[in-house]
Amino acid sequence: MAANLRISGSTPYYGANGIQDYVDGYTHEGEFVLVAEDGANDLKNYPVKCVKGRIWVNNHAHVLQSKNEIADNKFLAFAISQADIEALLVGGGRAKLNAETLMEINMLLPKKQEQVSIGNYFTNLDHLISLHQRKHFSIVMLNTIIQIIEIICLCCFSLFYGVDYNYKMVRNYCCQEGMGVKFEKEADFEEAVIDLLLKYGWSNGNETGSREKNVIKYPTEEDLIQNWADILYKNNSERSRLNGVKLNKDEMQQIIDQIKIATPYAINGIIKGKSVTIKRTNEEDRENFGKEISLNIYDPKKVRAGESRYQVVQQPKFSRKHSKLQDRRGDLMLLINGMPVIHIELKRSGGNVEEARGQISKYCEENIFEGIFSLVQIFVAMTPEDAIYFANPSSGKAVNPDFCFHWADIENNQIRDWQEVVKHLLSIPMAHELIGWYTIADDNDCVLKVMRSYQYYAVHKIYEKTREHDWDSKDGQGGYVWHTTGSGKTMTSFKAAELIARDKLADKVIFLMDRIELGTQSFREYTAFADEDIVQETGNSGVLLSKMKGNHPKDLLIVSSIQKMDRVSEEAVSLRREKELEEIRKKRLVFIFDECHRTTNGDMFANIRKAFPRALLFGFTGTPIFDENAKSSLSTADIFGDNLHTYTIADGIRDENVLGFDPTMVKIYADEDLKEELTKDECKAKDMNEIRTNPKKLEVYQKYQNMSEVDIEAKLPKGQYDSDNYRDGVIKDIKDHWDRLSFGGKFHAIFATSSIPAAIDYYRRFRRQWPELKVTSLFDKNLDDTKGEQSMDKERGLVEILEGYQHQFGPDFDIARWPEFKKDVTRRLAHKENYSQVEKEKQLDLLIVVDQLLTGFDSKFVNTLYLDKLLDYQNLIQAFSRTNRIYNRNEKPFGIIRYYRSPHTMKKNMDDAFALFARKREDGIFANKLPSNVENMNQIFEQIQDIFVANGILDMSRLPEDESTQARIAQLTRKFQESYTSARLQGFDWNKVVVSDEIGKDGIEVKVTEKEYLTLLMRCNEMAKRGKERNRAGAFAYDIGVNLSAIQNEKITAEYLDRKFKIWTDYRNGKNPIKEREEELLKELEKNLSTLSEDDQNLAREIIRDIETGRLEVEEGKTFRDYIASYGESRKNREIRDPVEKLGVDEEKLRDLVMNKPKYYKEGGRAVALENSIDDKLARKYYQRVHHREGTNLQAIRYAKKVLKEFIMYDHPIPFGEEEEK
Repeated sequence: MAANLRISGSTPYYGANGIQDYVDGYTHEGEFVLVAEDGANDLKNYPVKCVKGRIWVNNHAHVLQSKNEIADNKFLAFAISQADIEALLVGGGRAKLNAETLMEINMLLPKKQEQVSIGNYFTNLDHLISLHQRKHFSIVMLNTIIQIIEIICLCCFSLFYGVDYNYKMVRNYCCQEGMGVKFEKEADFEEAVIDLLLKYGWSNGNETGSREKNVIKYPTEEDLIQNWADILYKNNSERSRLNGVKLNKDEMQQIIDQIKIATPYAINGIIKGKSVTIKRTNEEDRENFGKEISLNIYDPKKVRAGESRYQVVQQPKFSRKHSKLQDRRGDLMLLINGMPVIHIELKRSGGNVEEARGQISKYCEENIFEGIFSLVQIFVAMTPEDAIYFANPSSGKAVNPDFCFHWADIENNQIRDWQEVVKHLLSIPMAHELIGWYTIADDNDCVLKVMRSYQYYAVHKIYEKTREHDWDSKDGQGGYVWHTTGSGKTMTSFKAAELIARDKLADKVIFLMDRIELGTQSFREYTAFADEDIVQETGNSGVLLSKMKGNHPKDLLIVSSIQKMDRVSEEAVSLRREKELEEIRKKRLVFIFDECHRTTNGDMFANIRKAFPRALLFGFTGTPIFDENAKSSLSTADIFGDNLHTYTIADGIRDENVLGFDPTMVKIYADEDLKEELTKDECKAKDMNEIRTNPKKLEVYQKYQNMSEVDIEAKLPKGQYDSDNYRDGVIKDIKDHWDRLSFGGKFHAIFATSSIPAAIDYYRRFRRQWPELKVTSLFDKNLDDTKGEQSMDKERGLVEILEGYQHQFGPDFDIARWPEFKKDVTRRLAHKENYSQVEKEKQLDLLIVVDQLLTGFDSKFVNTLYLDKLLDYQNLIQAFSRTNRIYNRNEKPFGIIRYYRSPHTMKKNMDDAFALFARKREDGIFANKLPSNVENMNQIFEQIQDIFVANGILDMSRLPEDESTQARIAQLTRKFQESYTSARLQGFDWNKVVVSDEIGKDGIEVKVTEKEYLTLLMRCNEMAKRGKERNRAGAFAYDIGVNLSAIQNEKITAEYLDRKFKIWTDYRNGKNPIKEREEELLKELEKNLSTLSEDDQNLAREIIRDIETGRLEVEEGKTFRDYIASYGESRKNREIRDPVEKLGVDEEKLRDLVMNKPKYYKEGGRAVALENSIDDKLARKYYQRVHHREGTNLQAIRYAKKVLKEFIMYDHPIPFGEEEEK
């Protein structure tokens, strides 16, 4: 970065020879090894340095980082510095160390801990030696270092690895960011990506590496259509197809017509259909003329060079889809058999991958991807340091960031470096298979979906396991997939089943789920992923048996329940249908169990295994059973065999596929009270005075004082948590925090109780104590006649629940129709099907359960789980996961858990469960607590203030002019908003000067005021407005990403300023106002004007001036905001009158356009009608006034149209003529 472009700051700016400057911002954060690339001053002692913290590195240095598990950065820096780098340099006067050469350097590395010790030793030694001493002893020290390193290395390697351990290259021990290359120009990055794509398969046979034959430069849509036609001819020249006669324009147009009206979802079906059909109209093909012929377009199996044609398109040209938009040019497209199936947008080093995503989103909204470009299935947004991929959302729709993914390796480590992304995601055959096998057209919402890396690895493992299986063996353990709840297990299992069925690796693939799910969520998802003819549901066990026995192709993939399969298995074991079942046993059966921690419980799984001993079994679960949580049952591995792939809840939270959690322990009973009650009970004492005066009883008291809270809770009597006081205390806590935690009633909650009687009792208490709350309950309705009064009370409870539901919502159910009642409740809670747009008064606030819906139920509208029951291990994770489905993060940043019963035991259970199921990688699982969020707010806001101050804006009353600076403010504001949203849900209040967590610890001072926050949000509003103007002008807006509507910014600002305004005006109008006090109140009001937009600030100052000069008398009941709106309307009227008077345009038409601004200027013809009303004489007179010369009629009208467009679309005032200026 040129010196004149750097912003002075505190971050060290590194070049080839160390620190060159200190700047604002940074390119890297962490610990790195910097190695000079070119321009090193001392080639003998080549610049190599280990640095830590935030740094900015220019493009004259390589940036390395050790692979943490095997290498240490400090040691690497010293080890690399000992290599003869001078001998490796290329070039003349400015010698250069190439990235590949650097990564090929051989070195010896001892065990990691030894590296750390050696690295720290020499780093400390380096710090102790002064610059003068370092110069004097440099050669001696270097030789000594070399000798010591060699001795220690050899000793360590002999000790730990044996004498035969070989040298390895640098690349084995460290990864290099962008291979040391910083692309300051996007064009250079583009060329580098093309080179790598050609290396990794985007070339053909003996043409490998040939840019001329494999890269199509700057093509139009017509060029690409012709290229596709040529390839179609080459691939379909046989007699039954094109018969050696090329496609004519009409025939090619038939193909284009089939795709241009289709969505990406529909086109996915066309591509996977492998062919398109046309009617032959080329008369040169006499044999096929007038006939329908089928043309092969793509085959997922034909991956090898020669079977499919791979090409790279550089900067394709997109013609505008609206007359007032601009033509566009993309970066790269990847063609398979002439079809553009992957589109890539690039940004240079230091750029934001979100900006590339925003550019694609803008293209989609502008309907750029139409015609042949509608074939695009996958988008990739990429910088040298980061990359995301996502499915085509379809023309006219923006890209949803929630469905943009990072590719990862098999261990779920995200791959961000551009070269690794090209190698692992965009290479052939991976990209070919991604299009053919790992995209899914979802019928539920008619959108195209692309699988994430962890889904790909799981499917691939199941496929390979089935392909290699020996069907004559008795080993039916295929393995299990551990993918966390909410990670798309149903899609993954479907894709595995589909691929097995497609390649006929099995005769039947049977997907089994728990009956709770059948007919609802999982089956709807499964059938949405495939044609109805492919996925077969089974109405009863007889139908299931028939489909298993049959040989019809459509019966290959069957969806059923574990219960129906159990009944079929029982018949097999009882020999009632031995002949039929013997036929089935001969088939190659694959069973896939959904949520196998549930579906394999009890005897049913054993019956299935016994009935079909040759079957191959796979399980999917978000919470496997291990030895630690197996209790009396078998572990998941015991049942299914090896773990095929793992994607834990920690992975899902890190990747933002699911939310983290904010659990809160709520103590209805104080810990000390419980200890005293246990002591009094054991000692048969009336009160604590009796205990304190009795030495023996005091010993009992001391015993309880020394016990842990968990042990105390274990000694409590069974009914401790069933008392009226306890349950009323729970309800009070829920009620006290309801508005805050439900986000004003937007989100719903589940309340899990310990038993059915408890659920009924809580339901009755809620109805009595909080009648306005919309509450109902779900549990097992079956009645046990042997339990007398308890059974009768349960029946009464069921009736009350059904009557209450009818009263609140309308639907009328009885006990016999309880399953229908349950469906209605779950759909209402999830906002599904007929309740997808349910109005607020018909929404369910709270659902009371015992066990139901704590597994398998998904709804992004549930954000809180209240627990009055003890859970552990898989049951705890499953229950918590009801709250963590992704929604708008400005409203739902995490799932909220509040637990009451035996809270210390529950806390221990929670820690144990997450340690097990997150593999002890618990960072990010739990949300920051209130003090941490406030500390983040303080730190981020300080950075934002520094930016404003650096731009000479001390009160944040306006935005800096520089757009990149605005982008930085937007980025920081997004981060601030994340912490603020979390803090608000945790009880943050602007009136508090110091905040603490729920137990009163970790007090943090709040250093941001409400006024400053509102001011910042107003600046973001202005940024968003400017962004829209940039879009209209054809540029791309910065991604602000702050949801202001969620926090009702304008309403808060208005109320805040209205209070200040009223205090000042009331004081002015009171008796004997003191001038100094009035000035003080006015100063307080003016100080807060920065919370308004810049336009409204000017209006506010005008109002204040008018009040002070007596031109405006404040009316009772009229607010400051009312006056601002009134003055603004007057100003707008004056502004509208201006072009009316100067140009003679129709005032009504102009007002309509100003008040109802179109997306595109001439959209709907209103602007044309306005332009037609321009008065020619007034336009010429106005032109002369502005330009100081006469113009032609045409010049005057053109200029008038220009200023009208800028006035309407961009709020630019009509330019004054010379006379008005004087």
